[in-house]
Amino acid sequence: MRGSKTRGFTLLEVMVVVAIVAIMGTIGIVSFTRMRQKGDMRDASSAILNDLRRARSIAKSGAIPPGSLPPGQRTMQAGIRIQNPTTYTIFVDNDGLANGTEADLEVVNIQQAYGPNFQIVQPAAPAEIRFRRNGTLNLPANVDVVLQDNYDGSQRTITVTYGGSATFM
Repeated sequence: MRGSKTRGFTLLEVMVVVAIVAIMGTIGIVSFTRMRQKGDMRDASSAILNDLRRARSIAKSGAIPPGSLPPGQRTMQAGIRIQNPTTYTIFVDNDGLANGTEADLEVVNIQQAYGPNFQIVQPAAPAEIRFRRNGTLNLPANVDVVLQDNYDGSQRTITVTYGGSATFM
């Protein structure tokens, strides 16, 4: 068969295809990393929101979580105490005063749970968000809890209003 030649790809063509695949792979990895980071931020802020709701529920019920307060007492207030930018405590209180007699239910380290880049930037630590027996905020009247991702500087705000409702902004 005269004139029929099999011809393959040239080295240049192969190199172009490999470069395109490498670029597409890099874009995919960066996109996946950012998507995962945003998911972690969403998870961390949802956990804080749920802990605020849990504290409000405990305060409204007046019940004593097992092992937290002496028998025969009732919960007068509950809330979260921001100890530092990466750690907060869920607590109950039987006398309604911030006098150190509160019982800690759980200590949450945001960085251990959701990654080393997260921290609470507002309110500044130490701070307490307390709910009364009727479910309203004790003090302050309204408060924003701002969670920040130090990797990219993004923030997520949880607003707690006087009536005790907590939502994302």
